[in-house]
Amino acid sequence: MRPTTLFVFGCLAASAAAQSVVLPASANGVAGNGSNAFPWGINATAWPGLRIQSIYDSSNFTSQAVTGPILITNVKWRANDVATSWTGGVFQGATVALGTAAVDHAAATTNFNGNIGPDYTVVASGAVTLLPGAGNGVGAPGPYVVDVVVNPPFLYDPNAGDLFVDTRYTVGAYTGGTQVAMDTTSVSPLARRVFSSTNFPLANGVDTAAPVLGIDFVPAPTGTAAGNTPLGAGCIQVDDLSFYELFTTSAAFDLGFAGISLLRTPDGYLAVPLTRTFVPPSGVAQTVAVTDNSAFNVTLSAPLPVGRSTTTTLGVCSNGFITAGTASTTTGTPSATTLLNNLRAFWAVNWHDMNPTIPGSGLVKFEELGGFAYVTWDGVWNNAGTSAADANTFQAQFDLATGDVHYAYESISQLGNARLVGFSDVAGSPNAGSIDISAALPATFTAATFRRQPLGLVPTSRPVLGGNWSLLVTDVPAAGLLGASVYGFADPGFADLTFLGLPGCGLRASLDVLNAWFATGSTYGYSLSIPTSPALINLQIYSTALVLQPGVNAFGGITSNGVAGRLGDV
Repeated sequence: MRPTTLFVFGCLAASAAAQSVVLPASANGVAGNGSNAFPWGINATAWPGLRIQSIYDSSNFTSQAVTGPILITNVKWRANDVATSWTGGVFQGATVALGTAAVDHAAATTNFNGNIGPDYTVVASGAVTLLPGAGNGVGAPGPYVVDVVVNPPFLYDPNAGDLFVDTRYTVGAYTGGTQVAMDTTSVSPLARRVFSSTNFPLANGVDTAAPVLGIDFVPAPTGTAAGNTPLGAGCIQVDDLSFYELFTTSAAFDLGFAGISLLRTPDGYLAVPLTRTFVPPSGVAQTVAVTDNSAFNVTLSAPLPVGRSTTTTLGVCSNGFITAGTASTTTGTPSATTLLNNLRAFWAVNWHDMNPTIPGSGLVKFEELGGFAYVTWDGVWNNAGTSAADANTFQAQFDLATGDVHYAYESISQLGNARLVGFSDVAGSPNAGSIDISAALPATFTAATFRRQPLGLVPTSRPVLGGNWSLLVTDVPAAGLLGASVYGFADPGFADLTFLGLPGCGLRASLDVLNAWFATGSTYGYSLSIPTSPALINLQIYSTALVLQPGVNAFGGITSNGVAGRLGDV
């Protein structure tokens, strides 16, 4: 949802001269000393998503004669200094947020939430366009290729702290043509970049490769600034749960001519005995170009549901495992630690040291038939194998529509090193220990729980007189049925509603006004019209959100954090 244009800000912007600064200031008029595909120069298909939080020291503003509050109207990303051209495209479902950092840029951490101050505001949610264009040549600053209009403008005061710009989108968001790298600079590094790619949604690290931005603004008029303050936390946060069995010897492997079906639910996998049969590769199956200890990406014809996201790429390793996107390991030594802490979803179908390049060995094959993607180790020999006794035949079947995954085993060699079977979703999972799969499978068991962020509520505008106070509900569960937006004139201050059957859930807005909506997506936006009466200046109003989800707890619902809005005329 994009905030509605506010008449009051339109008048202010029209009456004030628009100005611009370049961030970092050291890149003003000169090309940056580096480049990076983040955030808008890559489609991120190899990862679950991409998030970049760039924090710019307030001195980048004051050194360019911006010493007081401003209204930011546009945030623009600059292309690298190249002599080539690009056709551009659109990032669907992206979000851009602005705010005052809670820490100095030099103290930025990989805890995204720890960097966020109380005025965090989503200023764009939806399509973000990468403009077509051409570079101005090496050494010459490139054109701005992404221009996000901030409407209503974002109030920023360099005296209050450093500015951060937060961008995020998930895999598959980009549609279009060629892209260009973003200009970056680490000269006089009065900025930091916190980035999340292979470890999405968690951060990978912090560095000084700050994207070069153009900030358009008008001076803020005098008056009482409207503001937002987050209250409490939403519920329910769910951490990963994974499963595995480590067979310390090949002779201990007991799943031959059997298998496992991982049936996908909105929140994880349920494991049952194999519900399908092994499908021999057809004569037109693609040979996967893997060698000893290597992986190769295969492309799916449709997005495969994985965790709470999707992937269009599978990284197939010669050693019996598959990842969502490019594999970050290719070792033939199975390890529970590596499985549980891998940087992307990891299906250990039969993780074992194998080598399809040995003379006499079978091959790894891939094909799609009837809505299923099949990856088959078709008689692949153990590494250093010498005869057919080293052959392993097994298969992973991916249902592209449902996200169900099936491990089907035929003849498995009793020779060679250890084997590991299991699954782990993106990022770290606790180690619950090796289980006995064959003993557990007569019954259904929970094989995985997908990581879930708590229900959240973020403001997308400030409650300015004569405008709209807009908010966005985030991380709405797929199993949610109905939602309710709540407005109140008081904060009840409840941090735990266990007595209502909502353990761990709070209530930070009195139930004065409730508006119901259908929970049909992962986000929902709503807004409240603010009257123009000056008598309302400094009035506090509160909002929170509720989503009904049968079975999640005794009440059957979850609540978001609250947001307190202070009304003002600026």
